[in-house]
Amino acid sequence: MFFRVPRLTPGYIRLLQTQAYHNVAVAPPAEKSMPGIAMLLGAVGIGLCGYSSRQLALYHRPSSRVLQWVGTHTDASMGGTSGNRIPPPSFVGQKVPVK
Repeated sequence: MFFRVPRLTPGYIRLLQTQAYHNVAVAPPAEKSMPGIAMLLGAVGIGLCGYSSRQLALYHRPSSRVLQWVGTHTDASMGGTSGNRIPPPSFVGQKVPVK
């Protein structure tokens, strides 16, 4: 169950290095197109994520359940001064015409 680890002397280290050198298989050269394809797929994914987020923000309103949840979890619902309410931006909830 237990085994003794030999001392790491310079001669033993040299022996291990020689064995490791002779046991390594020579790998074929890596393809040069793979990093380019990975970068292209990453850029397409980030672009698609941004595009879909923009479409959701422009053309879809949140459900009434989400609006009720947000209304009960904000500082405005805590009573405070009602005179300091800031109106939402004018573009919220409007549909943008498709060109």
